Amino acid sequence: MKINFDIVPRIKIHLKDLDDYTKILHIFDHKGIERYVYTIWYKDEVAKHGIKYKKGHPNGERVYTQAGYIPGWNKPLLKRSKKTGIAVKAMIEKLNPTSFHKDDVVLEIFDFTNYPFEWPDSDVLIYAAMQNAEEQLKLEYYQTHGRYPVGNLKQEGFRAGSPGKDLWDKLFD
Repeated sequence: MKINFDIVPRIKIHLKDLDDYTKILHIFDHKGIERYVYTIWYKDEVAKHGIKYKKGHPNGERVYTQAGYIPGWNKPLLKRSKKTGIAVKAMIEKLNPTSFHKDDVVLEIFDFTNYPFEWPDSDVLIYAAMQNAEEQLKLEYYQTHGRYPVGNLKQEGFRAGSPGKDLWDKLFD
């Protein structure tokens, strides 16, 4: 199922407007964004698409952690997730290893918190739909540029979903 991005609210966070990467968390809390697909833009080029689908984790943590590894902040870079740090450094190496700066980065957030999912009570199906939304963005990029964004090494398969056992039990009890 193709996601209708026309009905998905979106915001842009210009990192040049922030003096501290922790303010990203405040933006997400203030706007109540819990589920999202995001795009990291560097100098008007898509650097990466990603998702955060599960409610319950701190709002904005996924992009906050990645932004915290981008050089240019007036405080030390994050050190909490080595895997994320390695991935962000690899992305920077491909884009601009000598002068990459947070002021050239924009986070575009597609807010799926209140999206009308077909099965809104199934985390499994919401994850599949949101992963498909991310893959849809990556595929559109590939079709235009002949490659994936540098922060996305490959295209995952589109996922078909099936309701979880709890939902099947409710439906056919």
